[in-house]
Formats: sequence, structure tokens, C-alpha cells
Amino acid sequence: MELTENSTTADVINRNALDRSVETTKRAAIIVFSPETTETVILSPEREIVIGRHQTADIRSDDPSLSRRHALFRWNHDRVTVRDLSSRNGTWLRGKKIESAELSSGDILDIGTLRVGVTLMEGVLKDPAPSNTTVPTREDFVVANPKMREIYRQVSLAASNKATVLILGESGTGKEHIALALHSMGYRRNKPFKVINCGSLPRELTESILFGHEKGSFTGATNRSVGLFEQADGGTLFLDEVGELSRTAQIALLRALETQTITRLGSGREIVIDVRVIAATHRQLDNMIESGAFRRDLLYRINTITIEVPPLRERRDEIAPLVGLFLRRASESWGKSVKSIQPEALAKLEQYAWPGNIRQLRNVIERSVFLCRGEEISSDDFPRDIVDDARSDTKTTSLLLADSLKQNAIDAPANSYKERLREREIDTIAEALQRTCGNRRAAARLLHMPPSTLRYKLGSYGIKAKK
Repeated sequence: MELTENSTTADVINRNALDRSVETTKRAAIIVFSPETTETVILSPEREIVIGRHQTADIRSDDPSLSRRHALFRWNHDRVTVRDLSSRNGTWLRGKKIESAELSSGDILDIGTLRVGVTLMEGVLKDPAPSNTTVPTREDFVVANPKMREIYRQVSLAASNKATVLILGESGTGKEHIALALHSMGYRRNKPFKVINCGSLPRELTESILFGHEKGSFTGATNRSVGLFEQADGGTLFLDEVGELSRTAQIALLRALETQTITRLGSGREIVIDVRVIAATHRQLDNMIESGAFRRDLLYRINTITIEVPPLRERRDEIAPLVGLFLRRASESWGKSVKSIQPEALAKLEQYAWPGNIRQLRNVIERSVFLCRGEEISSDDFPRDIVDDARSDTKTTSLLLADSLKQNAIDAPANSYKERLREREIDTIAEALQRTCGNRRAAARLLHMPPSTLRYKLGSYGIKAKK
């Protein structure tokens, strides 16, 4: 799920925070919960917010359960209203399908598979946070697992040198947090820490964003722009999802790392920089090198030190302390007094496979705190898939599914192109099931396919397993 370019949360917050001439005593926000993320959007009297799949929607999600323009939210005269935009699956409030409604703080709506919460906030919004990412304090770290203790030992050793670091791990495992730790524990801690997700960079603007440009260097370049390398001078630049860079950008990045100089687009002058680069990816870069999508010489340049972060399912002893940390933060954020979690609810979280890792766990706790009506979270506050999947023996399910799929791949003849494609699909599904401990819904999300499609494919391959 993503906010469109014209309606980011930061933009909405900035407009409201800077508009001091229209200060009011109340503000409203909608909180959109998806399986992987939580998005908070401050409502403004000046504009309407539309949720849907179309590019023109203010809050956009590719979830197939949504219509192109599904529902419209408006904040007017201290009231939040919602109107269904003739959607296919409808907009639901308190178990009833609605065409329009006036909402109260704490109301929860179902829009496709998304859930949307409404909250009213007293007082005027504070000024927006500074653009630099905040360096974490000790209380931000949860290190209870032996593998993670070893990782942070490596971090402490690597923090004070200049070597590039490559952080590997699945999405949501906390790679940016480790990059922050590398920065905050070293001598650059008081210098800038800049972050960019390379997957979000428009290909035609990547070099401009990284290295800057001069006025008139290309159509639309009306002013000089300082790139991220210059902005991070003396500090650290974190390149998240570095595997998404185009080949052209990879060449430019390699040259900057080799020479410690950059050149703005449209300029012939080299600028000396002192930047420590930390890169991260969830991709298998070795496979990308074989396919020609990633440069071998760039991999050699960025992996001077390599840190591999294990997924959350391999560090279940950190789930309880992470839940405590996220619970405290969410309670403060929502202005609620949720203080604990029921033991059986925590047990369900510890059994779950967490395909979205720490990011997904944080989202679940934020959602649960928002929905909780008392001072203790129960499993009733969890998304349905977590409750359902926790009831099954995920380890047994994983072995049954993965072994059956792999056996099918071995038994199937491989003398045709179609059969080789079938084998590749079986291997891919088997890998997804292993990564999610047999959690079929999580595997479907990992494979970017509807759960019904995965069930059909398992059935077509003759796979039977416990639910």
C-alpha cells in the first residue's frame, strides 16, 4: 500500500502544521491497516481523501478486494464523514453495509480487506519532525537472540571504520535499524544520516537524486539541486534495496565509491565527498549477477563487511520484548492506557510465521492497541489470519507441503518447456511455504497471488496437508 505522490502523510501534516492562521482545537485522522503496513493520514478541511486501487486515489492499494475508487473521507465542521463510491465489495461499518455515514472517534470500517480506523485529536498539530532520521537510543534496541547478539557485536566492531557494509535479510527484519546502529555507534554519529529506498527512485531521476544537478541540466531542472551524497557529507548514506538500482545508476554508484568524488548532472566539476555507504537488500544479488541485473564489481565494492539478519521466525525469543516495546509506543501514540497482553494472545504471536517480520509485528500491535477497549490486548484484537494460523501446527504443515511439492518436482518429467516451467513454479511455491513455516496465507502474500489461487495450485499438484 502506498500514498500517492500528491497526498503523502508528510505533505498533509506539513500543510496543516504550517497553516497557523486556521488553528482549531481538533484534528482528525484515519488509520489504514493492511496486512503489512499501517498508514496514518491527517484529514484536512481543504480536501477529500479517496481510498482505492486507481492511481488517482489519495491512499492507493493494489489489494484486489478494493474498487478503483472505493470510498471517500471528508473532515468538515468537526465531523468525519465517509461515502461509498459505488464500490464492488462495499464499505462496512459495525457489521452493516453503508452508503454514507458520520463517524465517531474509534469507529472501524472494513473496506475490502483493509480496515480503517477514525480518531479525533485535541489540540493543534506540532511542527513536523526534522528530515533527518533520528538516531536510536538504547531503549530502541531489542537484542535477546544469540544470532542478534552476534550481529550487534559485529556492528560495534564495524561502527568506527569507514568500510562499506552490505546488510542482507528479508523485508521487515530491521535492516535500517542496524544501519542506524552502525551510524550512531561510530565517530559520524553527530553528522547527517540519510536514507533512500532505491526501489522508489524514478529511473530517469536516480542520478539526480543521488548526485544532484545543475540548473538547466535537463528539462524541468529549474534550480540547482544538491544530491544525497553531498547532503550526507561527513556522515552516512543508507541505500535501502540497492538491488533495485538500474545498471546505469550502478555504474555511477561504483565510480562514486571508488573515487570518493561525485559530479552533479550538467557540471564538469568533481566534488570530493566523505560519506560512509551502507547498502541493504532482500534480493539474492548472486542470482541477479548471473542474470545480468546486478554488477559483480559493485557487489565486491559494497560487501566489504556483510551482515545477514535472520527472519523473525528464527528469533522467536525476541517477539515478547518487541511486543512490549511496540505496545508502549502505540499506547503513547494513540493516547490510550493499554498496559499488557494476555499470555494466550502472546503465545499466538510466538507461534505465527511472520512473513512480514518485525514490520508486520509492529503493525499488528499498533492495530491491536487501537482496537483494544480495555487495558490488556487479547487475541480478539488480532487480524483473523493470525488467530487462524496460530491454531495449526505450522511446522508439520510446512514439512508436508514442502516435501510433497519437492517430490512432485522430482517425479515430473522434464522433457518439455511447459514441464520445466511447472517444475520452477513448484520450487517457488515450496520455497515460499518453507519461508512461512507452512502458513499458506502468508505464502500467498509472499508470492503476490490470491490465497484462492495458491489453494488451486496445491490441489492441482495433488498436495494434501493439514489446515
